[in-house]
Amino acid sequence: MNVLSQFGLGGDNWLISFILLLIFWVVVLPLYPRLMLSQILWGLNRTTENIEYMSRKSKDYIIKKISKK
Repeated sequence: MNVLSQFGLGGDNWLISFILLLIFWVVVLPLYPRLMLSQILWGLNRTTENIEYMSRKSKDYIIKKISKK
């Protein structure tokens, strides 16, 4: 409990706790949906690039097999 009170998270320092909580609610929480959306878009972009790479490789393979015959 002593460690928590040093950071203003316990004891008589309710004002510091309130300010930290207010900063968390006002700053961090509105940014969370944007962060999640960017992570989803990065994952989709990576998947799209992998599928495009596999498509190019398969086209090259098919052209190679057809041209031999």
